[in-house]
Amino acid sequence: MDYMTEQDPFLLNYDFSKEVNFRDDIHLKGKIILPNIENPKKILLTAATGFIGSYLLKTLLLETNATIFCLTRSGNINEAFQRIKEKLVTHFDTTINLPDRIMPVIGDLSKPLLGLPPKQFDYLAKEVDAIYHNGAISNSIASYQELKPVNVDGTHEVLLFASQHKIKPIYYISSFSVFLSVTSFVKPKHPSKLFDEDSSIDPGKGLIGGYTQSKWVAEKLVMSARKKGIPAVIFRLGRITGDSVTGVSRTDDFFSKYLLGCIKLKHAPITKEVIGLTPVDFVSQAISYLSRKVQFINQNFHITNPNTITWEQMIEIINQIGYPVKLVPFDDWIETLRKSKQNVLKQFLPAFSTTFLNNQSLTEVLINGKRGDMFSCDKTKRALIDSNIFKFPENKTLIRKYIKHYLRDIRN
Repeated sequence: MDYMTEQDPFLLNYDFSKEVNFRDDIHLKGKIILPNIENPKKILLTAATGFIGSYLLKTLLLETNATIFCLTRSGNINEAFQRIKEKLVTHFDTTINLPDRIMPVIGDLSKPLLGLPPKQFDYLAKEVDAIYHNGAISNSIASYQELKPVNVDGTHEVLLFASQHKIKPIYYISSFSVFLSVTSFVKPKHPSKLFDEDSSIDPGKGLIGGYTQSKWVAEKLVMSARKKGIPAVIFRLGRITGDSVTGVSRTDDFFSKYLLGCIKLKHAPITKEVIGLTPVDFVSQAISYLSRKVQFINQNFHITNPNTITWEQMIEIINQIGYPVKLVPFDDWIETLRKSKQNVLKQFLPAFSTTFLNNQSLTEVLINGKRGDMFSCDKTKRALIDSNIFKFPENKTLIRKYIKHYLRDIRN
């Protein structure tokens, strides 16, 4: 189907509920027996070589005795094993002897049967007790058509896997982006606590950006699976930042590039953005803890740092650290960026410049739309009350660690 039209290039008027076509081959057979939730023996993890995935892998290794099958796009097992090891060593800055409980599986989310030979798919579907579906492409400026094979079709294949031979709970890693629509951005109903864990993500129109659209469809598929009898826990994540202890951070996501680009440019746009800095180690610990409690099956959780910080406060801290950055109107910032000789943000100029909503650019809408104070995590905090997980460091401490980790080469 050709979604794109000159009249609706961002698919704001397209009803994405039409994309939630739950497949007939995804159904449970025979007696439904829930596996051991607290102590799964075998786990399938998608995207173990990603930033969140590597932390989740380490946490599951530490907190369970399970063998973890890591679905990985690689040429062979040795290459996959090396990729997993490199990510763990990079993120945890240590020499790691990988335990024999890590089992790389060569596959591809965008292909039927997860890219596995039918016999291997069938074998794993019999053996695995739980699925942590973390795999997705998170490109903020890619179209729905580009992201659909992995983000939507891949989720279909995971659900098929979950339904084969024995019931397998799915722990699906979603995003606050599923709430990002024209309606929620332009006219918030409850600005103080707009979206909680049980808020509806409907309607499927007005969804802003391909990533939002693909994650919305995928989450609706997971919700449909619950109705079919497949247990599923949905973890919606806010802005995920670096390790709270080491400061190890991603440098390939939009926010990191955005921050780095502003510091190098020595100018930043004036925006209304409110940010929740949620360290990745807190995220993996929360997912591991909540997923292994039977009372939380079929629940939704919001994993985010409730201690938000404004963009203006963040720039102030960056200035205090020693990187001079001046706040200027958005149009002036664009012009400064356009005149710069080299900057990581120049690749985003078309998105910055395209008029999208109320005379704002697409990226400006995305920046302001992902306000950290739009989401409540009260239910999640209550569920984690017996753990030590939601005691976040001060934002200033976190920012200093992140700056030290990946911005230390730009001091002038």
